[in-house]
Amino acid sequence: MDNTKLQAFNNRLRELYGLYYDGKPLFRLVWSDSQIEKRWGQFERWSGSVYLGDFTGIAEVPKYPYVQSRWILEKREGHLPSPELPEKICYEPKWVFENKEGPVEPEWWAIELLVHNINNPRRAIDNKDTANDAHDKHLPGSPAHVESERQKVMDVLDDELSDITSALRFGEGVTVPAEIKK
Repeated sequence: MDNTKLQAFNNRLRELYGLYYDGKPLFRLVWSDSQIEKRWGQFERWSGSVYLGDFTGIAEVPKYPYVQSRWILEKREGHLPSPELPEKICYEPKWVFENKEGPVEPEWWAIELLVHNINNPRRAIDNKDTANDAHDKHLPGSPAHVESERQKVMDVLDDELSDITSALRFGEGVTVPAEIKK
């Protein structure tokens, strides 16, 4: 991807999805190999090929040593304090653009779909939710509400339609063409 396209994607992400509290874009697209982060730890010090010893402290290190040469969609987030990461707010990876053949160049429609799904996660349904459906008939969209509304429509149709029409409508009857009757 050329730099113009990358800049256009990042400008559009900023315009559509805004900034984080610290004034930096909420989402951004980055090349994994170009990202560094500050980490606390024990590191080796080198000058060319000469080993200068170890030191303990903060150093800038590659952010994605485990994901090389890939486009990554990141989201700016606060996180719980960590002894390894001195920054309290940072960009966290949300999606790596790759498939079984290797890296994939991002397209805008895919980025937009990912951001939508990140911002609007689906809530998992568990047994507790289905047990509460009986109490949630008043909540539009709940399975109990949908079934209740379906039953109301069926009752109205039953009252309005003849027995034959009703049987045909609800799959309880069939029609036979005249030619077959003879």
